[in-house]
Amino acid sequence: MTLSAMQPCYLPWLGYFYKLAHCDLFIVLDDVEMSGKSNENWVNRCVIAGPGGEAMLTVPLRTRHGKRIREVEVDGDRWVAKHRKAIEQTYSRAPYRDRLDVDALVKPCTVASDVHAGTVELARILGITTRWAWQLWFPCMLTGEDLLLEYCRMFNVDRFLFGSMGRDYVT
Repeated sequence: MTLSAMQPCYLPWLGYFYKLAHCDLFIVLDDVEMSGKSNENWVNRCVIAGPGGEAMLTVPLRTRHGKRIREVEVDGDRWVAKHRKAIEQTYSRAPYRDRLDVDALVKPCTVASDVHAGTVELARILGITTRWAWQLWFPCMLTGEDLLLEYCRMFNVDRFLFGSMGRDYVT
């Protein structure tokens, strides 16, 4: 069995879906501390690219210092209409546009981990059938690579699929 895990992401890049499609179980790490540096964080932002160039979409968050991702509050819902419009305009002529339900991709939410709902919807559209689990379902006091090793033991995993940054993360 192959396991992979990552933090929730707002409409992530293709590498996220590659990992998701190539494992048997994917754990969304929603019970880890959110990075305080917004330029290193993809939990609440994404880049969309279209004929007019790239645009950054950011879900506004309230204070996040020292909080777990599932505890960080989204700051209102004014962003929802703006993001839906940007996605509709950017991808209006894209192939398979008829398969996208922008309302299902971009939904009002109350906490940062909820923005992951759009990722689940995109995975469904892409035909990815990997089982999902949330870290919150399997509480563990460990962190970092110790946490990932514990999940490997817990689920009797023989392979863990890392992304390109995994070589910098695990010693």
